[in-house]
Amino acid sequence: MRLNPDSAVVNEITPRRTRSVRTTVTETEVVKRAETKMVGNHPTTQLPKCRAYEIEFNQLQSQRKFPLRLMSSHMALETLVDCYNIHVLNRDGKDYYCMPNVRSTEGEDSILGLDYFESIQCMRQNLCAYGFPPLAKGSKMHAAKLQELESWVRLANVSALRDQQTVDVPQDHDVRPKDARKILKSLRYAFSDNTQIYLLPGTSAHKSRLGHDRFNTFIDLVNHVARFGLDDSEVLDARDLPFSEKERLELDVFIAAVATFDVG
Repeated sequence: MRLNPDSAVVNEITPRRTRSVRTTVTETEVVKRAETKMVGNHPTTQLPKCRAYEIEFNQLQSQRKFPLRLMSSHMALETLVDCYNIHVLNRDGKDYYCMPNVRSTEGEDSILGLDYFESIQCMRQNLCAYGFPPLAKGSKMHAAKLQELESWVRLANVSALRDQQTVDVPQDHDVRPKDARKILKSLRYAFSDNTQIYLLPGTSAHKSRLGHDRFNTFIDLVNHVARFGLDDSEVLDARDLPFSEKERLELDVFIAAVATFDVG
């Protein structure tokens, strides 16, 4: 199940660094180079169709490397309990996975899907979107362990890697601009080559909101997808899509690798 960016929280381009303060951090502006053409006696700055997108795509840089196999959800939960004060509450025979300071899953003080979760996977997706809670006092996280946990969190929205320990994480991110564009366009993401904006599936430009469902730079769209996952809600029949599951997996991992938002 894909995390809904509209549920209970405001969707920012870049999430808060801690769960106590929700601030919007603007991404570093991507430098755009223009090609100059002459119209009559006046120079005009224009970019050929798709050129701006290709420039931005080629400026993406890998921020991290993922292990070949992700840690198990059971091990990840143990680490979150030990080091981040996440805990499990049982109500009517069912376990709920709770953020620190959540003492009850009843009443109006705690919100399902934000403060506590019905499954480890739902909690994992929330951590991917909004980051870890503060480290528990006195806890120490070794760099290698933290990297494993962050990898597990950052790939929360990759359906092929959800609790499937037999699936390898792609190691070579050889994704070309045209291949990524093909997948995104097939899922109904909109690219405006004239105004250089990116829209989420099912979004009209005149009703869109910057940082919510409209993005002015490709890296901002990348960060949104890395946090909330690829949106395929506008696709009626997945069998008609012009790409394979392997190609989608590679794009998913590529996006998670180049994303610049912080989960720590």
